[in-house]
Amino acid sequence: MKFWLLLFALAPLIQSATELLAAPGVAPTEALRPEEQRTMFHLPPGFEIQLVVSDPDIGQPMNLSFDVRGRLWITHSIEYPYPAKGDVEPRSRFPGQGTHEPRDRLTIVEGIRADGRPTKIIHFAEGLNIPIGNTPLGDGSAALVFSIPSIDRVVDTNADDRADRRDSVYGTFGNIDTHGMANSFRPWIDGWIYGCHGFANTSVVKDASGRVTNMNSGNTYRFRADGSYFEQVTWGQVNPFGMTFDRWGNSYDSDCHSMPIYMLLRGGYYPSFGKPHDGIGFAPSMIDHGHGSTGICGPAYYGADHFPEGHRGSMYICNPVNGVVHHDRLKQVGSTFLIDTQPDIVTCDDGWFRPVDLTVGPDGALYIADFYNCIIGHYEEPLDHPRRDRFHGRVWRVVYKGEDGKTVPRPLLDMTKYKTDELVRELGNSNLTVRTCATNWLVDAVQAAPAAQRDQLRFATCAAVRTALNSDHSCEEQRAHSLWVLERLDGLNSQDRIRLKEDPSPLVRTHLVRAFAERSQWNPLDFSELRDFLKDDNAIVRRVAADALGRHPQSGNVSGLIHLIEETSAEDTHLMYVARMALRDQLRDESVLMGLNQAGFEESHMRLLAELAVAVKTQAAADMVLNALERFELRDPITSESGVFIGQFASESRLEPLFRLIQSRFADSPKKQFQQLQSIHAGLARRDLRDNKPMQTWARELTATMLAASVGEGVVWTNHPVAGAGVEGDPWVREKRTSSDGDSDATFWCSLSRGERLTGTLRSSSFDIPASLSFFVAGHNGPTNQPEVPRNFVRLRDAESGELYAEAKPPRSDTAQQTHWDLSKFVGRRGSLELIDDFDASGFAWLAVGRFSLEVCNEEQFQPQVAAMELVSQLKLNEFKPLLENLVRSPSVGVAMRRQAAESLVSLAPDVRVTAILSMVHDGNESAMNEKALLASLSRDTTMVSESLSETFLRASRESQHRLAEILASDRSGSEAFLILAANGKASLRLLLDPVIRNRLNAHGLERMNERITAMTIHLPNENEQLLKLIDERRSQFSVAKSSVEKGAMVFEKNCASCHHVAGKGQKIGPQLDGIGVRGMTRVIEDVLDPNRNVDPAFRVTTLQLSDGRVVAGLIRRSEGATIVLADNMGKEFTIAKADVDDQQLSTLSLMPTNFGESVSAEDFHHMLAFLLSQQMKPE
Repeated sequence: MKFWLLLFALAPLIQSATELLAAPGVAPTEALRPEEQRTMFHLPPGFEIQLVVSDPDIGQPMNLSFDVRGRLWITHSIEYPYPAKGDVEPRSRFPGQGTHEPRDRLTIVEGIRADGRPTKIIHFAEGLNIPIGNTPLGDGSAALVFSIPSIDRVVDTNADDRADRRDSVYGTFGNIDTHGMANSFRPWIDGWIYGCHGFANTSVVKDASGRVTNMNSGNTYRFRADGSYFEQVTWGQVNPFGMTFDRWGNSYDSDCHSMPIYMLLRGGYYPSFGKPHDGIGFAPSMIDHGHGSTGICGPAYYGADHFPEGHRGSMYICNPVNGVVHHDRLKQVGSTFLIDTQPDIVTCDDGWFRPVDLTVGPDGALYIADFYNCIIGHYEEPLDHPRRDRFHGRVWRVVYKGEDGKTVPRPLLDMTKYKTDELVRELGNSNLTVRTCATNWLVDAVQAAPAAQRDQLRFATCAAVRTALNSDHSCEEQRAHSLWVLERLDGLNSQDRIRLKEDPSPLVRTHLVRAFAERSQWNPLDFSELRDFLKDDNAIVRRVAADALGRHPQSGNVSGLIHLIEETSAEDTHLMYVARMALRDQLRDESVLMGLNQAGFEESHMRLLAELAVAVKTQAAADMVLNALERFELRDPITSESGVFIGQFASESRLEPLFRLIQSRFADSPKKQFQQLQSIHAGLARRDLRDNKPMQTWARELTATMLAASVGEGVVWTNHPVAGAGVEGDPWVREKRTSSDGDSDATFWCSLSRGERLTGTLRSSSFDIPASLSFFVAGHNGPTNQPEVPRNFVRLRDAESGELYAEAKPPRSDTAQQTHWDLSKFVGRRGSLELIDDFDASGFAWLAVGRFSLEVCNEEQFQPQVAAMELVSQLKLNEFKPLLENLVRSPSVGVAMRRQAAESLVSLAPDVRVTAILSMVHDGNESAMNEKALLASLSRDTTMVSESLSETFLRASRESQHRLAEILASDRSGSEAFLILAANGKASLRLLLDPVIRNRLNAHGLERMNERITAMTIHLPNENEQLLKLIDERRSQFSVAKSSVEKGAMVFEKNCASCHHVAGKGQKIGPQLDGIGVRGMTRVIEDVLDPNRNVDPAFRVTTLQLSDGRVVAGLIRRSEGATIVLADNMGKEFTIAKADVDDQQLSTLSLMPTNFGESVSAEDFHHMLAFLLSQQMKPE
C-alpha cells in the first residue's frame, strides 16, 4: 500500500495490462532492413531521422566520436558479449570465449551528405576485441581506442587511412563483464581525455610514470593522450556509460541502477552497490526519476543552434531497454543543474531499436549509435540466448528540417585546412563540438610541428589568440576557449589574468578558474585571486573556485571556504557538496591540521571542521577532532560517524581520556554512553583493537549500571498476542510514513512490513493523561471498495481498571491522517495506549500510528538491560553470566527480555542448536513451550536441547523450518543435528534439497553426507519438476482483469522492499527493479520463483568458513578496515572480522529466498506480478 499514491499519480502513464503482457525481454519480431526501420521512428514536428551507416559496413556500434576533419569515428563489434582470443581474463563469471582472432573494428565515416549518407567508409583499425571507448587524435591520423585489455594508440604512418601501428598506452582493464569496461572517451579543452569504467570489473591501470590506479565497478577517470598520466576523477556508480560536457566545463555521465544522469564533481562519491561514500555523503543527484529503466547510457549535451530554441542547452539520454532517446532540459538553481524532463525526441515501433550512445556533430545534428538487437541488453536475458544478435547495427542522424523543410545542418568541414585566424574565429562558433575541436587542434598543431618550427608557430598562434581575446567584438565563448589555448601553449601572462579576472562574463571567469586549478604549483598571487573568486556573484564561479582550492590545500583557504558553506543555500546542492569537499581536502594537509589546532576558531566552525575531518581518515585528523571535543567539553554526544572514525584512527593513547570524559559528561544518561561506546567500538574493530583495555573497563562499568536499572527512559511499548489469533511473531516495526500535511520524515509504529497476516496489540506503559492528545494514523480495515470490518484500532485505556477512554480507527488510507482526542475529563489519571492489529487478512489489514502530541510516546524505547546484553555479547563480558541466568529464570521481566538474556548467554558459549530454539521464542507461544526452550538454553543438557529442538521443528511452519535449517547449517554440529532431525521425520526432507541449505551443509565436510541425503530424499518428487509445474500454474492462472497493481505494490513492499528498489522505494541490496516489466510475464515469474536460474554475478552469495567452525553466507556489501560487511536474505547487514575468515567461496546462488512460491499466496503473487509488469515507464 505504500505505493498507492504513487501508482495513482502514474495511472495515465502506465500501459494497459494487455500491453504489459506483450512487452517481452526478447523482441518477438525479426530484424528489419534500415529503410523499413526508418519508417517506424517517431520524432517531434520538423525533425527528421536519417541513416548514416549500417550493417554490413559496421557491426554493433558502441561509441561515437568526431575528429577535427568532420569525420565520424565508430567502434563496433561482432564479438560481443564474448571476447575473442587474446589477453582476456579467465571467464569464471561469464563462461564463453572465442578461439578465433578478434574481428572488431574502429571505422571512419567521411563526407556525410545532406541525406545523411557518407561518401566514404574506412575501416581504420581491425582485429580489435570488443572495442568501446575511442577518440581520434590530432589531425585524424591516429586514435586511442579501448580493445581488451588496454587503451591502445592506433596510428596511420603511411597516409593510407588505415592504422599500421598499434601500441598499448594504458592497461590493464578488467574484462570479466564486457558491456562497460573502458568507454566514452571525451577529449576536453583542458587537454585531458575523460572516460568511464564499467560494471563488475577490477582494473589496475598503469601510466608511463609508473603511477597505478585501481578501480572496481563504476568510477570515472581522465588521462593524457601521450600515456604520461592517468588519474581517477570520481568514485562509485554502477555502470557509467556515456559522457558529455556542457559549455561551462561541467561533465555529465549516465549510469545504470543509480540515476540516469549525474553532473560529475571531481573527487565525488556516487551511489553504487553496497559501496560506502568517503565520509561526507554521496554526491548530489540532478534527477528525481529513473526514466523507467535500469539501462540508461550515452548522454549528449546539445550545445549548438541547428535545433530550435527549446532544445538548445538540453540533455539527450539513451534508453536501450525501452528503445527511446529522452529529452531533458536543464534547470539552473545556483550552480546546480536539475533535470526538467520533456517529451522524448526519438521513439521507435521496432523493438530492436537499442540506442546506446549519442554525440552532437559539428553540423549540429544528433548522432545515435543503434546497437540493433532483439535482446534488451547484457543481463536482461542469458548471454547465450539463441536469438542474441551479433551482426546488425546502425548509426542514425537526427536533423531539424523546420516547418518548411528547408533548414539544413551546417556542412562538415575539415579544420586541418584552416589558417590560424580561421581556427581562432571558430573558437566562438555556436557549436560546442566545433569550438572544442578548434581549441584542441590549435594546441595539437603546435605540439605536432617539427621542432625547428614549433616556437615560431606557438608565438604566431598565441598572438592571434590574444588579439581575439582582447577584441571588443569577441563573444564570451571565444574568450573562454582562447584562454585555454593560451594556458596550454604559453601560460596566461599577467596582462591576460588582469583582463580575464575582470571579464563581465561568468562563463569566462569560470574557465579562468578551471585553468588555474590545473596548475600543479601556485604562487601567493594565485592563492589570493582564487580566494577572491569564492565571493564572485556567480554561483558556478564560486563552485569551481572552491574545487580549485580543494586541489591546493593551504591554511589560508579555510576561512573563505567556511564562509562559503555558511552563505550557500541548501538548494544549491552541488556548490554545497564541492565546498564541503574542498574544506575537507584542506584537512588532508597535516600542516593545515596543526595550524587549526592553534587557531582560535569559534565553536560552530570547529564543529564543521570536526564533522568533515571524519572523511580524512588519518590519525592527525582524528586527533584534531579529539582536540575540538576536549576544547568545547563535549557538549553534545559524539555522532555515530565520528565515533567510528575516532575508534579507527585516533591515537590509542588519546582514547582513555576520551572515555573518562564521556562517562563524566553523560553520567546521567546510560543511553548516550551506550551509543557512543558502540560507535567507537565499531571503529576499534576495524583496526582489530576490539580488546582495548580502557574500552573494556568502560563497558563493564556501563553494563553493570544498565543491568541494575529498573526502568528505561520514556514510554515502553510491548507487543502482546491477540486472543485466539495464534500469531507467530511481532508485527510492529518502526518506519517512516507520509502524512497528510506533507511530512515524510516522522517515524511510526507500523504493522505492515512484516506481513499483514500477523496480528498483535502494541501496548504502552502508563503515563499521565494530558488534557488533549493528537496523533497521525494510517492503515485499513479491509479493502476500500468493500464495507469496513472494524478490527484495527487505536485505544486509550485507564492504566489500572482498563476502562476505555478513547478510540480511533485507521482512515483507510496509506497517508496518515491526524486524529484529535479531548481528554480534559481524564486529567490526573494514568493511561495506556493500545495499537491493535486484529485483522489477519492478506491485504488492507494493517495499522500505522505516530507523531503523538505527547512527545514521550514517540520515542523508541531505550531498554538499558537489552543494551547491556548487547555489550556482554560483543565484548564477551563473561563476568555477567550469573546476572543473565537470573534474568532468563525471571518470568516477571517478560518473554522478550528473557530471550534476549538467553541469546547473550549463547554468544558467550555458542551453540547453534540453542540459537535455533531461541529464534522461535515469542509471546504468541504457549508459556510451557517458551519455558522449556529458555531452560534448555541454561542447562545445555544434550537431551533437553534435542527434545526442545525437535518440538520447535514440529511446531514450525515450512517457512519457519527453512529459517531454522539455515541457522543449524551454519556450523558442523548444527548441520549434524539437522540431518538427524530430518532422518527422524522432525524436519521436512524437502529442506535437504534446498540449494541455500545444501550449500551450507556442503561446506562442513560431514561424513557420508551426500550418501545420507540421497537415502532420505531418493523417493521425493523432483524439485525442478515441482518448480516448473508451479511456474506453469502461476503463468496460466494469471489474469489481468483479476489482478491489482495497487495490491501488488503492497505485496512487494512487505516481501521484497527490504532488498529491492523500485519506483524510488525500497533498499538497494539486490538488483534494482525499475523497468523490470519489459522482461515480460514469463521471465518475471521465473526470476521470482526460481531466483537461482539466472543470477547476476554481482548478487551471488559468498560463503565464509570461520575459524570457530561456523559457516555464514551473504552478499558482500563492502570492506571496512579489518571487517567485511555482508547482507543476509532479509536485507540486514552483519559484520565479520577478516581475521576470523578461514575460507571464502563465491557460490552460484542468489541471495533471494527460494521459497517465495510457498510464502506468498497465489492471489498475492498475481497481484505482485501485475505490479512488477507495470514497471516500464518513467515516473514524471
